[in-house]
Amino acid sequence: FPVTIGRADGFPYELVLREPWVSHQGVQLSRKGWLLRLMNSEGLAGWGEIAPFPEAVISEAAAMGYGLESALFDLVAKQADLPLSDWLLGRETTRVLAVNGVAGSLMSGSLADQLARIRHQVVDGFSIIKLKVGVAPVDQELARLAEVVESLPFGVRLRLDANRAWSQAEAERFLHEYRDWE
Repeated sequence: FPVTIGRADGFPYELVLREPWVSHQGVQLSRKGWLLRLMNSEGLAGWGEIAPFPEAVISEAAAMGYGLESALFDLVAKQADLPLSDWLLGRETTRVLAVNGVAGSLMSGSLADQLARIRHQVVDGFSIIKLKVGVAPVDQELARLAEVVESLPFGVRLRLDANRAWSQAEAERFLHEYRDWE
């Protein structure tokens, strides 16, 4: 996949989030990062993003590497006149599967607010909803989660993301109590 980079640009950005992003590391009100553009001599551009959350496990150097790799792959796919997904898969993609709608922190707002965020994701076609957990004591999160699970639309499943917020004992306790709710 020969490619000659004629120009590389970086564009810093900061996006204010519609709702605060709550994790065990604190509250994020915005998302900061860089968009990386690589251009070839014909004027085609490949784009990548460098925007790890502060709680990310990867280093900034690794994030920069991923952003550069994404921009390079995007440019190569454009040179082949293919969508990036088709180029990566080596075949034409035939459908889009909507999974992993994001509804924020389990503890953000009232129960009614949380259920409204989930319903919004379902209306948008998502069948799996990601919720951040690990921002409040396990007892409080289990109680809220029980209420959410009881009110979930039929066929909707949850993906819970604690991002290493719990000790092993807390995680085992949470899993022990949660496993019987299916």
